[in-house]
Amino acid sequence: MGMLRVFAGLAFMCGGGVLAGMLYYDNLALLYKFWDDALLIICGGVLLLGLDKLIVTLEEIRNYLKKFSDIMDDK
Repeated sequence: MGMLRVFAGLAFMCGGGVLAGMLYYDNLALLYKFWDDALLIICGGVLLLGLDKLIVTLEEIRNYLKKFSDIMDDK
């Protein structure tokens, strides 16, 4: 599990916790003030997950190309 996934999970929990807390305590003044901040935190978590997936994909391509070049060197 990559560190970016851990930080993305923390962002989801933090943003979701802020929204849930504001809705649970029925504090509409705080909800109107901070709902956009909570959504930005959640969107940041989505971006971290996407970046992690991109890095994993690039590492897999690098490993495949390394294996392919080793096979071509043997011939």
